[in-house]
Amino acid sequence: MLDAKKPVRDGEWNPKEVDFLNTLLFMTAKPVVYLINIGFEEFKAKKNKWLPKIAGWIKENGGGPMLPFSAEYEAQVL
Repeated sequence: MLDAKKPVRDGEWNPKEVDFLNTLLFMTAKPVVYLINIGFEEFKAKKNKWLPKIAGWIKENGGGPMLPFSAEYEAQVL
């Protein structure tokens, strides 16, 4: 996986290999969550023109959950 420059999480591993890999703490073995910061009004409307394009890119590049949020909204709430 390292030579191919692919994340460790995408490999096929047997239980013995998984135990060994867990001792190495590879960052690429961890799940990926994509946090997408959008504007306050877009967050309220639950609509952003870039979200479908970003979702497509995520799908093409290994997948993972995408969580839109608004830092502007969070700042007002706190």
